[in-house]
Amino acid sequence: MPLKDHLNKLDYFCYIVQAQSILKASYQLGVTQPQLSRVVRQLEEDLGKKLLVRNHNGVEPTKEGIELYHTAAKLIQEINNVEKYIKQGSEDLKGKIKIGTYDSIARYFFPSFLKFLKTTSPKLVVELVTSRSSEVYTAVKNGQIDIGVCVENNHMTAKQVIKQEIYTDSFGFYHHPAIAIDFMECLIFFPKSIHIEKEEEEDKFLKSQKFKYKIVSDNLETVKAMAEEAVGVGLLPHRVAREAVLQGKLVALKNNLNQNLFSHKIILCRKPEIEQGQLNTIIDELSRFLFSWSKN
Repeated sequence: MPLKDHLNKLDYFCYIVQAQSILKASYQLGVTQPQLSRVVRQLEEDLGKKLLVRNHNGVEPTKEGIELYHTAAKLIQEINNVEKYIKQGSEDLKGKIKIGTYDSIARYFFPSFLKFLKTTSPKLVVELVTSRSSEVYTAVKNGQIDIGVCVENNHMTAKQVIKQEIYTDSFGFYHHPAIAIDFMECLIFFPKSIHIEKEEEEDKFLKSQKFKYKIVSDNLETVKAMAEEAVGVGLLPHRVAREAVLQGKLVALKNNLNQNLFSHKIILCRKPEIEQGQLNTIIDELSRFLFSWSKN
């Protein structure tokens, strides 16, 4: 059977890859584990390639499985976009809007969103500004940007700013598959991303996680890049690490129970007056895209 006739199965396959477990995916989808196993088997038979292999935690995609996952995830998202666009009808969005966000979201999410807006609303100009989450929030509060996408913290309490939770993530430890044993003693992390401000707090955390020395960065992208270069174990949000894991550049640290540290909320923030007119449509699209992206 041609692959184009397997659209529903491709959606199931994406869930399995994301969950890294057929059992977990079956719970999420509300279908039986044998049914999902049959889906994988049918895809493998039709493609003539092994797509998943078992490991001690569940399953992981092969090289061919990774290629299928990335293509299928993009295809499913595009279909969802077209469906919503057709149902709602096209609104001639125009003018200029300024959006602020932090580096990781800018790197992994916004390229596809900006391309979507350029296709559906060519008269709309979007200016994107990247900064720390706290600075993005302050810029929204002061009216310097229209919409912010940031990691929530306890200081984001301004009454004149509306916050909308999009999804929740947490941190885990990741390293290169071929890392030398000596570098396993080094922790690479961005202290402020986990609300650590002082060096003594850094050292206390280092000791609590049984690392002997550290590499400190001021952004998560550097943490990820250095972990991929096998010079230490990176502390990363799971969503940031996911692409590198699927590409085989990073693996989760084995025998470590602390793989869901520092749970945090990714929020969309705006001033109340931003919710009127065509900007409300952009806010809805941004929220929907972010939620969909967080699941892919």
